[in-house]
Amino acid sequence: QGVSRAAWLPRLSLSALLGTLSASPENLLFMSGQAYSVGGSVLQPLIDFGRIKAQIRASDARAQAQLANLQQHALTALSEVETALSAYFNAENRRRDLVDTEAKAAETLRLSRKLFLDGLGPFLNVLDAQRGLLRAQLARTGADAEVVRAIVDLQSAMGGSTYADKPLPDANDPPLFQLSPPEKSHSALDGSPLAGDRKPPPPSPLSLRACAVCPEARLFNATTKGTRPC
Repeated sequence: QGVSRAAWLPRLSLSALLGTLSASPENLLFMSGQAYSVGGSVLQPLIDFGRIKAQIRASDARAQAQLANLQQHALTALSEVETALSAYFNAENRRRDLVDTEAKAAETLRLSRKLFLDGLGPFLNVLDAQRGLLRAQLARTGADAEVVRAIVDLQSAMGGSTYADKPLPDANDPPLFQLSPPEKSHSALDGSPLAGDRKPPPPSPLSLRACAVCPEARLFNATTKGTRPC
């Protein structure tokens, strides 16, 4: 734009000439054998049939278009960051809710197991509580993955690198982190590892038998030949 407006201003040019009029070397150092000239010129456009105005208008239009394009890119970037932030906060709030749900499900399983061992509740409640805990754990794991994806999207929206341009690691490279061994699964009855995770324990003297007083099953102790009282 400034270059186009500069076409309205006059152009100043200077020229200089230095030479000699004699072919003899002894006359080169004397003023009579030298020739020089210095001159200048000023050019000002008078009639250009609107060419300069058209160039200025075109330059202004290009500048306005570039400014609008820059503003559009800035608004798009801000919108992407706002969307990524909202997605992250929603994912984090959902993850916290599911963590609380998982803790409540674990407490429900503990109470159901205690009631069953005390002879105050059926074993079906223990199984239902364990299924509820597993569902809560799966939901919480999915929420953890959603939080990680939201963090990656937020980093990308803010101009950070997602390591997509990095080469894949070689098989001989040392691991970035070491995974801990998986935790052993626990039974619904006493929380001990299942038989697939350890050597089979000796047979327990306790077994389930029908109660003579109520229709529910009660623990029978083979050592004392008796059942828990109802």
